[in-house]
Amino acid sequence: MEIREASYVLVGSDGARHGPMPRHRVVELVERGFFGREDRVEKNGGAPTALATHPDFAGFFIEGDSRFVKIQDARKERQARTQKYRMRKWRLSGLRIVMFAGVAAGLVLAAIEYERWLPSSAQTWVSDTVLGKDGVGDDGEAIVKQEILAPLLSELRLRYAEEPEKPAVAYDRGIRALVSGVEERRRDALADMERAVLFSDGDSWTIGGLIAALAYSDDPEAPRRIDSYVAHLNSVADGSASLNLGLGVRALERGDLSEAAARASGCMNEGNYRPLCHWVMIAALGRAGQYKELGEILASGRELFPESPEVLLWTADHLRSEGRFAEAEEGLESVASVLETVVYYQRVRARFEQEVGDFNAAIATLKTILELEPGDRMASLDLGVLLSQYREDFSEAEGVLGALVDSP
Repeated sequence: MEIREASYVLVGSDGARHGPMPRHRVVELVERGFFGREDRVEKNGGAPTALATHPDFAGFFIEGDSRFVKIQDARKERQARTQKYRMRKWRLSGLRIVMFAGVAAGLVLAAIEYERWLPSSAQTWVSDTVLGKDGVGDDGEAIVKQEILAPLLSELRLRYAEEPEKPAVAYDRGIRALVSGVEERRRDALADMERAVLFSDGDSWTIGGLIAALAYSDDPEAPRRIDSYVAHLNSVADGSASLNLGLGVRALERGDLSEAAARASGCMNEGNYRPLCHWVMIAALGRAGQYKELGEILASGRELFPESPEVLLWTADHLRSEGRFAEAEEGLESVASVLETVVYYQRVRARFEQEVGDFNAAIATLKTILELEPGDRMASLDLGVLLSQYREDFSEAEGVLGALVDSP
């Protein structure tokens, strides 16, 4: 299914090309200060033109123009929020240092003097647990003493310090990888999100993207890292949207569709909006078959992610639900090569084939579902019905339905 809209490629002062991306994304990068009047932009593959003279963006650089005023006001508001957040962070850090020092001093004194005031049974517990003979106290002490962000940034500097780039560019590349539907690209998104974290100096908007990338990572340390970053976002003033984004992607990957939708909704309804939350909501509603709610957000989802196979798939499934089968078939074919090994794609295709009466194709697709996910009860039931009623192959139908009855 071909969806056409204006596409822009930004060319930085260093000659690096970024995109393609929709117009609103270019405006966002200009407003954040990542690109300026001397940087160039290409529209739909045309010749590069300076942003300040391009007809779609010139108004953002002309003093007195309402768009110029709006972008300047947005920058001032962002700077004020950032300064306020940093001051609050410094005050909290100072308070925590004082509190940690007091707690540590109290624990040391208690550990030294505990024999004087504890009964023997309690002394044993202190010796074995608090002082670390069972290993529990050592871990707790390490968690109290270490900052989450500082060690992360130190580690990332060793990996990426020689390859600096604008954090928004790395973040955008990571987002495109996450919505690509290609597992290899999704795993590669982790490096992009780590670079965004490093070169933003750990801004919270990048931490949510890092959690999302870790949800698709095969790193054995991913669960522990996610827990650490969740704790960090819970402790900062502007972490809510990023927290909902990261945990929404993780819930989607785990198949917890209600949690994914709730997290995405929380992110979408906040002032500090994250576009990836829109993608999570579309994926969750599509997989859950909630077509009414899905139809309300598909148009904006296609604008944000026009090349995402998942968005195109649920657009096609929504068209099928409306009886627009020719358009739905085009959409399914457009993402077949990317999603053919994904079970929910095969479920959508099986529904389509049954509704248009292509029962031989539906039988083949249902068998593919059972190869990808043995024991899928709905696929087994539909396959057994088709084998008995359409092909009148009662023996094979009995085998399929018998296995369904015998399954736990």
